[in-house]
Amino acid sequence: MENQDRESQLKETRAIQDLLVVSAISIVILAISSHLDILEKFTKFFHRYKHLKLDEVIIMCATLAFVMMIFSMRRAHELQQDIVAREAR
Repeated sequence: MENQDRESQLKETRAIQDLLVVSAISIVILAISSHLDILEKFTKFFHRYKHLKLDEVIIMCATLAFVMMIFSMRRAHELQQDIVAREAR
């Protein structure tokens, strides 16, 4: 029982560390993007090459990120089910 509590605390600690790392990276990217005015540069670039339909890349990337999040959640759920099934044996 103590071992499970220790593992649970370790998982929470790792999750918090991961969240802090992701948050820090996001803040740095936001600061750099804001300082360099990245969105305006992308907009000008995409407008310059409008005939290539490059602006659709933004929508594709956002959709891909959302779909990959769902994919990851489903794989994590399957993994959890496999772990429970193996522990039951």
